[in-house]
Amino acid sequence: MDTRAQIREAFKGVAKPTADRDIAPHECGECRKIVKDFKPYTFDRLPDQVVADHKGSLPLLGPAALHHYLPAYMLYALDHPESDVMMYTVFQLTPSKKNIEDTKTYFDQRFGVFSEAQRRAIGAFLKDVRDYQLYDSHEQEFERAAELWPLDA
Repeated sequence: MDTRAQIREAFKGVAKPTADRDIAPHECGECRKIVKDFKPYTFDRLPDQVVADHKGSLPLLGPAALHHYLPAYMLYALDHPESDVMMYTVFQLTPSKKNIEDTKTYFDQRFGVFSEAQRRAIGAFLKDVRDYQLYDSHEQEFERAAELWPLDA
């Protein structure tokens, strides 16, 4: 199964968040825009332009929204490796050990919800990015990725 199909299959049953605060839990203008732009869509119908416009918004999504919409970012990044979406998606999936230790609850809430199939799909995404040199690692992202995700599954 190719990586795109693996991502779609692994995440197809993830419920779309419907409450505004589940999509973006903060009360600010940027989060209100995220809610407005994301709420009408499931991850497999999220327009490319919405992903591109919100290239750096993954950290602002609530855990349920990250779980649901992350595949849209991975798919977009694979299709547009030169985009900033690629960089921001890789960054989101490869936090430093120090960041994880300093904010353990935050990362447990965000990454702890992924099933084994979803973890393998994330690993396949990062493996493709690394192996096909779709992104130039500057901060040991792929070394960190190997500690968090099954890159060779």
